Amino acid sequence: MRYIKICPKCGHENPEEADLCEVDAEFLGAVPPTSAPDRPPPEPEAESAAAAPPSVAAEASPSAPVDAPPVVVAASDPAPQLSSASGVTTRFEPRPDLILELLESGERYTVRDGWIVGQEHDSRAAHIRLPLSLPGVKHVHRNHCRFVYEADQWRVTAIDQALFGGAFTNPTFVNNDKAAPGATLPLSNGDKLTLSGVTLHVRIL
Repeated sequence: MRYIKICPKCGHENPEEADLCEVDAEFLGAVPPTSAPDRPPPEPEAESAAAAPPSVAAEASPSAPVDAPPVVVAASDPAPQLSSASGVTTRFEPRPDLILELLESGERYTVRDGWIVGQEHDSRAAHIRLPLSLPGVKHVHRNHCRFVYEADQWRVTAIDQALFGGAFTNPTFVNNDKAAPGATLPLSNGDKLTLSGVTLHVRIL
C-alpha cells in the first residue's frame, strides 16, 4: 500500500514524507496521509517514424544496413595564425655616394659598387679611366683597384696583377696604410687614396 499527501490548495499528490507541496510549496504538515488510489500503469506512447528525428528514423528503417560503419567526418585544419615578429624593425638606409676627387685637377668621379679604377687604355677595362695626361698615371694599372660597398661601408681592394699575368702590383694606399695585392681597406670621408703616383681625395656623401 502506498500513501500520499494531497495538497489542500492545488490537489497535487505528494509523497507521504513530503512537508511541502511539490507544485505550490503549500505546507503539508497538518495533512494526514491517505492511501494512493490504484491506477493502471500508463501505456507507453508509440512514436511514429514521421515524428522521429531523421537519425532515429533512419536507424528504425528496415532499408538501413544493420552493420554499416559510422561515417566519420574529419574536421578541417584550422586556418594558420599569422604571427608577426615583435620589436624587430628593419630599416633600409640609402647607400652613401662615393666620390673621388683628383688632387691635381679637382676633377671628380662618382664611383658605383663593384667599379674598377685604372689607367686610360684602349681596352676600356676599367669603369673609371684616369687620363694619361695626369702626372704619375703611367704607373697606374689598367685594372688597379676595385671599390665595393659592404657591411655599411665603402672599401677598396688592390687588384692582384698576377691575375692578368703581371709580374708585380703597384701600390694602393689609404692614407698611410698600404693594401697588399688582393687585400681590402675601409674608406672614410676625407681619406687620401693614392694609386701609385696619383692621389685622390675620398668624399662619402
